[in-house]
Amino acid sequence: TVRIPVFYGHSEAVNIETRTKISAAEVCDLLRNAPGIELLDGTET
Repeated sequence: TVRIPVFYGHSEAVNIETRTKISAAEVCDLLRNAPGIELLDGTET
């Protein structure tokens, strides 16, 4: 994990390992629906 301080809040680059296979799209969906998380996956400009 790389944590980057910004003026309001912070940003993190996170590596995720799972016990079973899961697609990147499934991980993104889970994170988008998690409370307190705003996911910016690099496809938004």
